[in-house]
Amino acid sequence: SQKLDIIFQNQSKKEKILIIGYYGAPNMGDEIMLQTILNQINKGNKDIYVLFEDNPNYNFSQWKDIYFLEYPKSQKDIIKMSKYFDSLIIGGGAHIDDTFFDDPTAYKWHIPEMMIMLSKLFIDQNKKTYFLSLSSNKEIKNKKFIEELKEIIDKSTYFSVRDKFSEEELVKNGIDNKKLKILNDPVFLINE
Repeated sequence: SQKLDIIFQNQSKKEKILIIGYYGAPNMGDEIMLQTILNQINKGNKDIYVLFEDNPNYNFSQWKDIYFLEYPKSQKDIIKMSKYFDSLIIGGGAHIDDTFFDDPTAYKWHIPEMMIMLSKLFIDQNKKTYFLSLSSNKEIKNKKFIEELKEIIDKSTYFSVRDKFSEEELVKNGIDNKKLKILNDPVFLINE
């Protein structure tokens, strides 16, 4: 994966899309999700960056026309990412997870905390945020996580969960938002 500072030197005028999820791990479901998302994006006027785990056994050559991005190492990296990219896509997975929310370093290695930090920064800058077919862990308990998630859902461009259980867990925690959709099938069309 490319270093963030090298990525930020690309001054292309194309729209820059950041996709994050559990990519690069040996998990077929997430890989199919990524392929489906990439298939739906018109790449002609966009530079697409995908965050991948640092996995020396992973076959990066299977992906065409995308940039590989490493995980952020600091909060400064997260802020730079939010300023550099135009749109954020959280591409499926069990990211509604408060297990490590109180760990101040979790954003460096755990997608749910990275998702919260990045999406808040994108929303604050009036940038597009798409959450596609997320699911929740069995129980969400952390009140601060719930508050932040509620605000993100309210202000996101599009927010969907992939099952009724996840929707019910959010509703149980006071997130009953008309913006919340159920998207069972990982087939997405992202419109401008």
